[in-house]
Amino acid sequence: MKHSPSTDFAQTSQFPTVTSPEDYLRRLHPERMRGNPSLLMLGDKGPISECAPTEQICAVLPVWLDDTSYASLNRFYGRRTNKNLAQLNAVYLDLDFHTRSQWAGKSASHVQMAFQTSLNAAAIPTPSIYLHTGRGLAVIWLINPLPAKAQKRWQGAMNAVIKFAARFGADPACKDAARVFRIPGTINEKSGTEVRVSDATWYRHDFDKLADKIYAAVGQPTRAQLKARQTASANRKQSKAVGAMPKGLTAPQRFTKIRQDLEDIKRHYGGRIPAGLRNTWLHMYSVCLTHCTPSSNIAAEIEAQAADATPGLGPTEVAGIIRAAEKAIETGFEAKYLYGGDTIAELLGISAEVAQRLGLMIVMPTQERSRRNAVAEEKRRRAKGAVSRGEYLNQNSIEEQKPWEGLNQSRATWYRHRAKAKAAAQPVEDIAQEENTDAAVRLVRCRYKGNQRFRAIARDEQSVLEASRAAQPPLRDPARPPARGSKENRECERQAGTRKEKGTRENSFRASPPPLRGRPETNPTHGSDPRWDSGSATRHTEEQNGRRSCHRVIPPGAAPEDRNVLHRPTGSRGPA
Repeated sequence: MKHSPSTDFAQTSQFPTVTSPEDYLRRLHPERMRGNPSLLMLGDKGPISECAPTEQICAVLPVWLDDTSYASLNRFYGRRTNKNLAQLNAVYLDLDFHTRSQWAGKSASHVQMAFQTSLNAAAIPTPSIYLHTGRGLAVIWLINPLPAKAQKRWQGAMNAVIKFAARFGADPACKDAARVFRIPGTINEKSGTEVRVSDATWYRHDFDKLADKIYAAVGQPTRAQLKARQTASANRKQSKAVGAMPKGLTAPQRFTKIRQDLEDIKRHYGGRIPAGLRNTWLHMYSVCLTHCTPSSNIAAEIEAQAADATPGLGPTEVAGIIRAAEKAIETGFEAKYLYGGDTIAELLGISAEVAQRLGLMIVMPTQERSRRNAVAEEKRRRAKGAVSRGEYLNQNSIEEQKPWEGLNQSRATWYRHRAKAKAAAQPVEDIAQEENTDAAVRLVRCRYKGNQRFRAIARDEQSVLEASRAAQPPLRDPARPPARGSKENRECERQAGTRKEKGTRENSFRASPPPLRGRPETNPTHGSDPRWDSGSATRHTEEQNGRRSCHRVIPPGAAPEDRNVLHRPTGSRGPA
């Protein structure tokens, strides 16, 4: 038995085919529409473009038919560019079927019938115009005019219909709004064939309905399905968003969200709460109703939920839950239960993984709430520009950037050259800084720097300091006159000598008379040098000109009255 080819079932138009170029333009671009059609003629003098009203173009159209001429399918304000687009007028295809081996040698009529059969099988409406262009086939769906701002939606439908007609040689570049098609009645210079309208209904389709049919044919969601998916995705993100529930909710608001969580838990168990959790779940649901539902409806709602979610629960238990709920409502807010989300999760056995997967808003364990708070804190910090440690190291760490690889050097060589460059620039900075640094600070700094220059500076300053101290005369304590032969001084010397023989040098300092109160601790002449402290001069032993004294140093050039102090050679006993 011989089967009929699928092209025999292709539907054809019931309307007469209009072949007049003027009628083609009038039906393609009716009057009183926004914008004007645009014509393009490729003559001997180069391309000529004209954008004018339809009737004005039809008046001079015979002149355009003598050369290769094209007409735009959309309308424009002036020059034919996307920027000057006025209205979208059609959805179209340019089928270069001769580029496909399947249709090689086939006529345009044969391809048209096969394409119409595929449209019928995909439930796509019949095109408004079939145009034989000489070497290919143009397919046009006229649509109710769309504004220029709908170009993005229109472009999506164009991409889908090109995808559908790919096996028929659909030109993928024929999807811009400024596309032009050949005018019927002109001659295709490549094949020498006259361009003609082979079939036409001239029906204008609703764009959204046409686009939905095309999307369904190529396996893409329709506009309504896409909007529903986007809404569902937004709702899921909102329910799972960290911090979606604002703080400071009232009791009705809070238990309304707990009620939604209980509904999600019921769906998680397939609509039936398992045994062991039925009484607890129904009790929690009744608590939510006490905060959110008037007392007249609470008994009916609890019974409905018991029959739906906990059908195995006994009527006595259900009646007890109803009585407790009604009593809580009659008594007032003080008698109502106030459960925390972590408590409900523990009673119903909700783990952190389940709470995260279901997107519960309040009923969750403590660890899940801590995780959400951590995620919220991370988002807050990232919104202020904070980055993770790994990202920071990738941007700022030399070990991560590895600049020596770009210089074809080893890591050690790169660090060695870097140290040399720093050392070359450092001395100049140090000299400029040392000029403004106090001498005492430089002396302290030289202890921590193995630099010969600092050591030399320290030695020079120490020499100058010692010379200045030696040139100044010692100070005599006016409150302690040097009575050489006094009994008190002789007793001090005896005690000091006895203790020195025992090897206790510090005790000899304590044997000296204590300093007077109110005496300044430092001498204004010699600064903060403790050796010239007038109150503690007797506690220091210094060597000057080969002699040691337990009191103070007497320079050789001192006045006779300044020498009237006790001196004793080292190791001597008794008065000098």
